[in-house]
This record gives sequence, structure tokens and C-alpha cells, in this order.
Amino acid sequence: MTSWKKPWSNHFNSPLIAKVILSRHWKTLEEQSQSDFIDLFNRLTISTYVDRFDSFMEQSFKIPIYRANEKK
Repeated sequence: MTSWKKPWSNHFNSPLIAKVILSRHWKTLEEQSQSDFIDLFNRLTISTYVDRFDSFMEQSFKIPIYRANEKK
């Protein structure tokens, strides 16, 4: 699993969001197409967040460190 995917999936239910976005069309897609859509949705969402970080000037925020063996 890519390093960003585990923490991302802990906070965002991308498969559910994808189903809501595509609504009735979701069930007409093959499993691979569903998976591809989820991946593209994640990439778009992450790139949008990253792009907006450019607007943070002289501000700070904390990013929690993810540890593989850590439980929620």
C-alpha cells in the first residue's frame, strides 16, 4: 500500500464517497472501473488539498504521524 493510502483511508471513506458521487451508475460499472474511479477520486482530492496548502502563509498546522502498529 502506498505510504499516503493508509492514513488517507483512515480518515476518508473513499469507496462510500465514490458510490454516492456515481449514485445509480455505480452498480453498472465493472469492479475494475469502480476501483479506478476510487483511485482517481483520491488523487484528485489529494491534489486539491496539496494545491490549497500554497495559500498558507506564515501559518502552521500539525500532521499526525502514522505508525503501522498503532491502533485507533
